[in-house]
Amino acid sequence: MPRPKGKKEEKYNESERRNDGNTVYCQLDSNLGSATELMWTGNCGFLPVMGADGKIVGVVTDRDTCIALGTRNRFPGDVTVREMMSDRLFACSPDDEVHIALQRMQEGGVRRLPAIEKTERSQV
Repeated sequence: MPRPKGKKEEKYNESERRNDGNTVYCQLDSNLGSATELMWTGNCGFLPVMGADGKIVGVVTDRDTCIALGTRNRFPGDVTVREMMSDRLFACSPDDEVHIALQRMQEGGVRRLPAIEKTERSQV
């Protein structure tokens, strides 16, 4: 199945898509259907999850979504990111050396690691 092309931007509300560069994110109350569509159209395997204060509080992966939907008898639009994401965030800084990022990934047992800028509002 080919990736959707030419989607109208207004389909996404501001809580689910932000353009500061190519950053795409979801919020805690985003549903898995919209998070999955953002990953699909953005050709990425994970999304940062933004809290109400604008800081990244976690990530949701394509694997998380698959497991969550495979173990619940619910529709993707009825499951929120908050319900299935881990509350532990492993991240690095964009300035970190590669070996630091690899060490954090190993410590957390994760395959994807957001590089988060330390600003007033988090940026990936």
